[in-house]
Amino acid sequence: MYTKEIYINTCRFLSCDYSSAVELILEGIIKNEKLVFSHFNLYNYYLINKHNLMTKRHSEKLQNFFEGIGLKSIYFLIGKGLNKDVNGTDLQPVLFKNLSDNGIAVFLLGADSIVIESAVTNIKKTFPFLQIKDYINGYFTFDEEMNVLNKINDSKSDLLIIGMGTLKEFEFINRNYDSLKVKAIWNVGGLFDFLSGSKPRAPKVLRLLRLEWLFRLLIEPRKKFIRIFYVPIWFIIHLLKINIFKNGKKIIISK
Repeated sequence: MYTKEIYINTCRFLSCDYSSAVELILEGIIKNEKLVFSHFNLYNYYLINKHNLMTKRHSEKLQNFFEGIGLKSIYFLIGKGLNKDVNGTDLQPVLFKNLSDNGIAVFLLGADSIVIESAVTNIKKTFPFLQIKDYINGYFTFDEEMNVLNKINDSKSDLLIIGMGTLKEFEFINRNYDSLKVKAIWNVGGLFDFLSGSKPRAPKVLRLLRLEWLFRLLIEPRKKFIRIFYVPIWFIIHLLKINIFKNGKKIIISK
């Protein structure tokens, strides 16, 4: 297994390939350490810092997969080399196959009712032996949150997969980490939208060229403008402030 650790301020990123990412998640489930696996691109890192959501618990339990062409490009341009990244949507089919083969039960939380139901239907078609214990949409009130927790815990699932967007995912985990009776948590952002078919992915050729961001900008220009144009500038200024150019990288290679 190959894993490179990259530090930005107090945030640790894991740069690895897809097979290593699967191994890390499976190992986390087996050890029952209740690790939280997330995919951190430039925008996610920006949100976490802007809203101060990186708690001490997260620094200890959070496993941040290095993700996105923006983060990868900036690190290359400042002389930190080419680092492997793991996209959650591309990791999903590899991980689901391994979860299915190992009899690991999952609970899905997120999206609206129509999207999550369609996502579950499509997942079952592709992975008929994957144990989906239960699922619930991500649009619940604070008063309903205890019922959501009870449903997750009563399912006795091994892995909780949350797709509510970075802010809601972290806020939910910050509030409920101690109460969740699962072996691991995987934050997946908008994955359910893609699995349900409610949002299209970029054509394969654009994904291979690492231009999926351009496709998303063309179909959702207002929504993606800040993410694509403002956040990279913010990130470069952020790097300068924490002096990452000299002290921001630590490498660990394990086999």
